[in-house]
Amino acid sequence: MPDTARVLFVPGAAAWGPYNALRAMAEVVRDRGRRPVFAMDGSFRGVAAAHGFDEEVYDAVP
Repeated sequence: MPDTARVLFVPGAAAWGPYNALRAMAEVVRDRGRRPVFAMDGSFRGVAAAHGFDEEVYDAVP
């Protein structure tokens, strides 16, 4: 079976507003059979995963 296409979402700033807006879009993408993945700042670690999305964590400030 082919791997499901992934769609990357990057909220940018570690703030709830950008994340919540992208989360709504990611839910639509998931409902249409794609696999949303969030690239999140380390301070938001676990937030997207708690909503059932894959997440990749990076440190915006070393």
